[in-house]
Amino acid sequence: MKTMSSILLLLALPLIGHAYNTPTKSIESFEEGIPSGLQATGNLSLNTQRMKHGKQSIKWEWKGNDRIVFDTPIGFRKQQKLDGASAALTHVDPDAVDILEPPHGFFMWIYNDEARPQRLRIEFGRGDEVDCWFECWLNFKGWRTMVLNYDRGDMKGLPREDMTRMTIHAPNTGSGTFFIDTIGFSV
Repeated sequence: MKTMSSILLLLALPLIGHAYNTPTKSIESFEEGIPSGLQATGNLSLNTQRMKHGKQSIKWEWKGNDRIVFDTPIGFRKQQKLDGASAALTHVDPDAVDILEPPHGFFMWIYNDEARPQRLRIEFGRGDEVDCWFECWLNFKGWRTMVLNYDRGDMKGLPREDMTRMTIHAPNTGSGTFFIDTIGFSV
């Protein structure tokens, strides 16, 4: 009986994830290479000299208006109310107050080879439809961590649970090199 229950649970897990638009991988660290859903203009390659997690990152040699497009379910969902069985509610009466799960956000490490007075734009959406986005100033050299919530005012626009594309836009002019490591689509 336990074996049958285990098999049924394993068969149901993909359906549970699909209901929440769960990404194939919630975190991409490029340890298995460049994912099949990732395309770029400019030169994109694996790199073992600069990384934050694991043994490699991706190196993007870009020129003005180049972009990276990553077609994958983003996995965003609106905060859900925690039920009384949640461990987070051990000291709270769930009938007296609504307790929500933590908000979902985006995470990425990026290395900039040269500080510049320009911005990088990162968009999330469905195909060519942009639902939400943010811009990041590139006035730094070295590694930076991007951590933003989808629906807490960190981004512009309105996130949707059915988002399936992330696009990174290089600045409009110039050229340079970025190293990208460990992208968390909805963490």
